[in-house]
Amino acid sequence: MRTRRTRSKTDAIFRFPHTIPISTRTFDILDTNHNDLGWLDTQKITADFRSKELILPAMDLIRENPEFRYSMECVAYLREFLDRHPERREEMAQLMRARKFVWGASYVENLEVHVGPENLVRQFYLGRRWLHKNFTGVDSVFYCKTDPPCMTQQMPQILAKAGIKYAIQGRFPWGFYNWEAPDGSSVFVFAFRYASAHGLPDPKGNEAGSAPQPNARTTTGRANCLHR
Repeated sequence: MRTRRTRSKTDAIFRFPHTIPISTRTFDILDTNHNDLGWLDTQKITADFRSKELILPAMDLIRENPEFRYSMECVAYLREFLDRHPERREEMAQLMRARKFVWGASYVENLEVHVGPENLVRQFYLGRRWLHKNFTGVDSVFYCKTDPPCMTQQMPQILAKAGIKYAIQGRFPWGFYNWEAPDGSSVFVFAFRYASAHGLPDPKGNEAGSAPQPNARTTTGRANCLHR
């Protein structure tokens, strides 16, 4: 199979990986829901909403349906949740160790080309490293960038050095890619063009503006496929 190449505005390289039979791979199918750090309202009010309407219902669903899996985009959301519900800390720890509730390895999602290289590196000190230090046996090896636009060409190198194997990219044409930095470092990417009318169809047929407020029980049709 011929390798095709495209370049982003930052000149990063995306390569379409060689085809590998599905039978040789194992995938986890994880329900999720994109939720901004503070777009809904203030950061505090948004964190209150996220804890009540997304994280707690997801934990209940896992208890009711042991095969159910859920993911959130970044570690900041976990930290905000634990501030609000310290009584659920051990329950969450058990779910994370069982890989039933997983978190993206960065601290937050960010505009990569605006925050500077040091802040990009520190994302994983406050993300993946924080998980290691605070929850024995818990890890994360995926970087989630669902919504923020802009990409920097050195990000795959930073991800690789941080031990991140996979990335979820929302502002790129749908597909699977190997995202390569100038030094040759690469990570495996699933991209789905977030917010595109032609990207992920709503299986409930909701018209724009008439869909119910999202929560862990009503979230529609967005699944993250992470090769394991």
